[in-house]
Amino acid sequence: MIATPPRHRRRRHRGFTLVEILVVIVIIGILMGIAIPSIGSALRTARESAIRLEIDVMSQALESYKLDHGSYPPDFSDWDAVERHFRKAFPDIDDNELRILSQFTHLNTSFQRTGDVSGAPDDPRGSSVFVHHPHAIDRAESLVFFLGGLSSDVKHPITGQGGPLAIRATATLPGDRTDHLYFQYNNDRETGFFEFDTAALSLNTYTGTGDPKEVGPLGTGSAYNYSTDEDFDETGGSGPFTANLLGIPYHADPFPVFTSGSVTRPIVYFSSRGYDNAWGNASSPWGAHSQNVYLPSGDDFTESGVARPYVTENMDTSPPSTIAGFTTTGPVFQFAEASKFQLISPGLDDHYGGIVNASTGASAGGIAVVPSGRYYNPFMAFASAGPKGASTTATDKYQDNTCLANHYSGSEVYDPGTNPHEDNITNFVIRTLQGDLP
Repeated sequence: MIATPPRHRRRRHRGFTLVEILVVIVIIGILMGIAIPSIGSALRTARESAIRLEIDVMSQALESYKLDHGSYPPDFSDWDAVERHFRKAFPDIDDNELRILSQFTHLNTSFQRTGDVSGAPDDPRGSSVFVHHPHAIDRAESLVFFLGGLSSDVKHPITGQGGPLAIRATATLPGDRTDHLYFQYNNDRETGFFEFDTAALSLNTYTGTGDPKEVGPLGTGSAYNYSTDEDFDETGGSGPFTANLLGIPYHADPFPVFTSGSVTRPIVYFSSRGYDNAWGNASSPWGAHSQNVYLPSGDDFTESGVARPYVTENMDTSPPSTIAGFTTTGPVFQFAEASKFQLISPGLDDHYGGIVNASTGASAGGIAVVPSGRYYNPFMAFASAGPKGASTTATDKYQDNTCLANHYSGSEVYDPGTNPHEDNITNFVIRTLQGDLP
């Protein structure tokens, strides 16, 4: 009898039930909910760290600049400081270097340069008609101007080989009030104190022909390098262009700004020599323009904010009775980095935050106190004083909107519930202003 082999029972493979699938999806969702914020936070930290590193390297570059030239560079808020600096650092400087530079910075009451006005003096320095404008070269442009490298030509540190400015091809200086129009940004600068990535500078090379904005200050002719940060790239002509909240006009010029990474607004430089003008200067003919601040040209203030130097909680035990010609009414706080400089980035939100009014002294607005984020103006008594005295507010943690509404009879200028000030990155905080809050 032949044995019949045993039959193997086929095993049925049971699939996942709908409930099991849903459970797995929920678990995956939970894991993603945990992981994605962590990844996002890590990416944000990495981007902030990149800006932080850039500011640290710039700070070291400014220290190197001081070692080479005897002092930190001025920020162009005051012409006397600029001229003193160059004459001390370059005792043999050709005076025409400063004359040409002053043709860029000195304006008349119609905001015109010497090259715009027939019969204007060849040298605006000392003129009663043309006066240095604190924002003709602004706080962001001054950083690139000095750290990008000056010429080793001791007579011509500005226009010499490798300096910030280069004469336009085929141009010959007429030796008059229009000399500044013959210069462009020098793409071949000598080794500077900080290596600016050209792609991160607000520069464009214009052909000098065709489209009106390509023609530039000298009319048709050779190609030239000019900055685009004054709306020149969109507007054309030589300016002045759209004024900002303070009414500051802007001219086309060869002085670019530097932006870091994915942020489109620049890192800003304030020299300690200009701190006291944070609320303006009573002797300046420029009124609100004398405020030592940075406001981007043509920008909607609510979209950009304003960069202003910061003060600390340290109080001056022997306060002056006046600052920049204005009478103080309360305690005087020391500026951060009191004898050095401040570098300020708008942070990842690309927004400086801050408060500014188109006036001077008590009506100029308040500046922030680090690390508390209160607001300070030594010329006014706030309606609700902070614990340090009448010149500070009780508002803290950089609540710009709240401070405006409560202390300046203003309204909220930034989106409700936002604090664009908080993520600013500076050379005197560890990470961000928010990260250093007590």
